[in-house]
Amino acid sequence: MKLSDSKDEGIVNRNLSRRSVLKWSGALAAAGIVGIGLGVGGDLLLRPSVTKTTTATGPTTTSTVTGPTTTSTATGPKTTVTSPGTTVTTTVAPPPTTISPAQMNSIIQQLIAAHANDTVVYSGIPHVENVVEPVKLYINNNVIQSIVPGDDAIHPNIPREDSVMSPDDLMAGHLQSRGMANIYTFGNFIQSPVRVLYPMQRVSARGEPNGQFVRVTWEQALDTIGNEYLQLQNQYGAYFHQTGFPLLYNMGNFLEGYFASQAGPWGNVSLGSHHFASGQWYPVVGVYGADVQYGNIADIFNSNLIVYWGHDPTTGNWGGYYPSLPFYYRLAKEKGIPSISIDPVHTMTANNLCDQWIPIRPGTDLAMMIAVAYVLFTENLYDADYVSKFVEPTGFANWQNYVLGNTAGPDGAIARTPEWAEAICGVPADTIKNFAEVYAASKPVFLQLGWGPGREFQGDMVARAAIYLQAMTGNIGIPGGADPIAQYWFNSPVTSDYPLPAYGSTPNFTTYPSSPPLMKDFKIWDAILLRDQYQSGEITQDQYYQTIGNAAGNPAPNVHMLLWMTNIANIYPNVNKAIQAIKAVDMLVVVAYFNTPSAQLADFILPQTVYLEAMGSSYASLEITSPFDPMEHGVIYNNRVLTPQGEAMDYQWIATQIVKRIGNVSNFMPNYTTDAAWDSMMDACDEAGYNAYSVSVKSSNGIGGTLPNWETFKQRPYIYADGYAQVPWFDQIKNGTPFPTASGKMEFYSNYAATTDLTQTQFGPFLPMAMYDVQPQGLFDPQASQYPLELISVHTRQSNHVEDGGNSDLLGEVYVHRLWINPADAAQRGIMDNDPVIVYNDYGQVVENAYVTSRITPGVLMSRHGVWYSPNSQGIDTGGEVNVVTVDGFNADGQEGHNMLVQVEKFNGSPPASVSTTTTTSTTTTGGSSS
Repeated sequence: MKLSDSKDEGIVNRNLSRRSVLKWSGALAAAGIVGIGLGVGGDLLLRPSVTKTTTATGPTTTSTVTGPTTTSTATGPKTTVTSPGTTVTTTVAPPPTTISPAQMNSIIQQLIAAHANDTVVYSGIPHVENVVEPVKLYINNNVIQSIVPGDDAIHPNIPREDSVMSPDDLMAGHLQSRGMANIYTFGNFIQSPVRVLYPMQRVSARGEPNGQFVRVTWEQALDTIGNEYLQLQNQYGAYFHQTGFPLLYNMGNFLEGYFASQAGPWGNVSLGSHHFASGQWYPVVGVYGADVQYGNIADIFNSNLIVYWGHDPTTGNWGGYYPSLPFYYRLAKEKGIPSISIDPVHTMTANNLCDQWIPIRPGTDLAMMIAVAYVLFTENLYDADYVSKFVEPTGFANWQNYVLGNTAGPDGAIARTPEWAEAICGVPADTIKNFAEVYAASKPVFLQLGWGPGREFQGDMVARAAIYLQAMTGNIGIPGGADPIAQYWFNSPVTSDYPLPAYGSTPNFTTYPSSPPLMKDFKIWDAILLRDQYQSGEITQDQYYQTIGNAAGNPAPNVHMLLWMTNIANIYPNVNKAIQAIKAVDMLVVVAYFNTPSAQLADFILPQTVYLEAMGSSYASLEITSPFDPMEHGVIYNNRVLTPQGEAMDYQWIATQIVKRIGNVSNFMPNYTTDAAWDSMMDACDEAGYNAYSVSVKSSNGIGGTLPNWETFKQRPYIYADGYAQVPWFDQIKNGTPFPTASGKMEFYSNYAATTDLTQTQFGPFLPMAMYDVQPQGLFDPQASQYPLELISVHTRQSNHVEDGGNSDLLGEVYVHRLWINPADAAQRGIMDNDPVIVYNDYGQVVENAYVTSRITPGVLMSRHGVWYSPNSQGIDTGGEVNVVTVDGFNADGQEGHNMLVQVEKFNGSPPASVSTTTTTSTTTTGGSSS
């Protein structure tokens, strides 16, 4: 399907006029928050009108606004731009230069000479979410001198690729890889002086942060770990340990099957609500009853409106881990396609790409979506013909009756008007109404729901409601429309056909019975801490199982050993509970690059090779191959280009050595013979896997259908394949293929949820369709009188999740970790910009500096995820780790801990008077979704 299919014009001739979407009243001028009528620019109402003059050499800028005036004086030509209420006069003069051509040439030659002895090599660096970025490296004496993201085979030396790209190129994703920000500093990451390079054993008290360690040999460490494993298995039987992401999923699965010992988790902490809504894992529950769909991002050029609902592709998961996607969003803006951001934060996307920002309270997206549906129903703006053809009628009628107030929801039979939603989400009723009208009139609309709204209370219901809206307006399955929870990049047939290397043990898993998943993936702490209460009868089995997410009839986990290869203390909500649980187990083993907060809690720290030091199997379960950043779809081999430092070892080797000590290693690594032959075995297995790949590949860089031999491939280990047009559910809408549901149509109502005792399931109670319920940790929670602010946590581009968050060159240089707070909230507390503040609730206390800005909704705080936990002697975290105060509840799938109630004060070096120095750590026994 071409871009022009089902359209009158393709993207070549596309020249959509930039029509205004500012129809609704003042969302940029007023946040519409109940009790505080402030938004962008709201801080001006709190400050006296002053004039600040700064004299410097450089441009001259004079701004006239209601409020402060800033004047800078300099010389140079002037450019004046006038808009209502604002006059800006700016100097645009190049800086003076006294460097002669000869001097400039000398500098250039010195730079060239400095790298004359470098060796240029190509490889790949993986990110979180199994995404690998191709890189070009300049190496000298086993040290990276320079690193360039991407492969320069595509459009070399062309700054604006769209100037030479055809429509087919755009559709195929034929462009250079954009580097994730911290890739530029990866050389220092690898060569960091604080890397863990030798096995270390704890000598200080168990579970205490900032542990003390001594160096031991690999044999000492591995023998002790193996012996402890066998002793604990003999003492506690099955389900006594958990092997955490991503310490070889195949090791965890192997131990689960071979010994029936793994207390396996289920679900997805990042995308669980999206998966649940689509029915990826639970077809009887989902709206569609099928997998999360994938679409081609270039399809946005067919859209008339883009809605970023809690979605920031410039910074969050899609911008941080898939950094080429914003290129397409930027092109859409330049082509005149209007866009709207609905978000508590004025994000980089809102600032740079959007025509409109609609501020909203965290955790209230569902209320606004329902009110939008009310307008669509009452003004007859929904696509009745589309609905009659593709939506199951009974469930649709149930939804309509609920929205209109004809039937009751959890809070009664209420007409879900924009006025009703305004009191909940803080968005003015007129804004909601006018958004609904523009939304309905703009078909096709590309509405994308970010991961953040799915990580709040009723996040699974938010995802379902987003699907409802797109289905009601006929925007699913058409060019330019969107499945709001689908993942959009480029789709290629290459990676799915690539075989696993021969050393992989996946085929052996089928010979062993699998243990059932026994807990939600981040509920390991409650599984450990509540086990004694369950065994003693203090809490019932139903209470224990519902809290941790275990289905009735399953055995109970009895976790006494943790084998992890991630910064476990940071990555999950409720850090203080994590520390309590780690103290309660018998052993924690952490495989690490750095002495992370998790490593500081461990009994053993095992040093791991960093990506470029390892063989092709260097990351998680990716084996030899990995997808690129999905914009650069294809096959990539993570070849070793650096000699490992110290005694750091490949994680496959570490897993194999542990298995050697507890069982038959040939069942885990069939081709293993001796340690001395490890490297040659790995290379031979990878080569065998590569040679088995005989599928003809249509390549965008000249490889064509003939693959290079193994040695040539390793020199430039990329195989590109063009993406192809894909619209989620296009076949169902275009050709009438039934949806994979009982009715063959999109289903708004889950009969399974309505007729099943959900307390006996692992995901606990949830509603049969998307209906609003009062949000815990929200404005109407009784705790709001004590903790009146809502804190949200979002990702950042400065680090790779939590692995390097305390050791990133970008932290403090490019990015300053601070707590975002609206001027209204700051003024009420006497907080000035950059003041140290303490954020606290019943879960913990964290200190960071304040960033006073109108870019965040009043009543809301924001702190980015990923920095390292660093407690002081009083137990207060001084590193700015937001998970110290996050709530570890969960929806039917996914978590609800990305917005929570807190208070904030200026920090004077002591805990707030209203809390004790000992943090109360909740071990609630009410699991599942309270919806």
